Amino acid sequence: MSTAEVTAVILEKMDSVLQSAGYRRRGHTFYASREDVALMVNLQKSRLGDGKVTVNLGVHSPTLAAKLTPSSSLAESLRTARWPEPLIKLQLDRSARQRRAKPSRTPPPEEAHWWQRIGALGPDGSNGADIWWEARDAAEAKAAGDQIAELLRTNALPALDAVSSTDKLKAYWQGGGSGGLSEKLRRTYLAALGE
Repeated sequence: MSTAEVTAVILEKMDSVLQSAGYRRRGHTFYASREDVALMVNLQKSRLGDGKVTVNLGVHSPTLAAKLTPSSSLAESLRTARWPEPLIKLQLDRSARQRRAKPSRTPPPEEAHWWQRIGALGPDGSNGADIWWEARDAAEAKAAGDQIAELLRTNALPALDAVSSTDKLKAYWQGGGSGGLSEKLRRTYLAALGE
């Protein structure tokens, strides 16, 4: 089974849960519009080519994006995620071009203002371990897809619903939640939203 076929099996399992919740797929990312934000669920393949996958969750607020200096917030977010500086520069250039265009309902996952790996939500909503699934053949892809679909249903969709508007994001950050952000970036976002 090819890598593309393995990925397709997992995406199909994810789609079975996300489509009924109003998400539409674009590439390896599923998007849903809620109030004034875009919600994202992204299947990430390991850069090591070892057949592992994980799931990233994100929320992008165009309202917040319009109030920020684009390069400062994005650069800080990418540095927090440990991106190399040359890639940060490329992403900043791409982001600047996109901002000159009409705001997108399908922003790239790295432009999320709130993000978590699905494993960080844990089975009871507490911070858990980062989860990477082995997906090198049909059996592993099916098992990974089934586990991911269950975590989407039980953990990810409720977590995304809890931050499904700019006002909900603000309340989450005011309550001390970080959602994958550094403390500095959390405070920057709150200041931009008029804490």
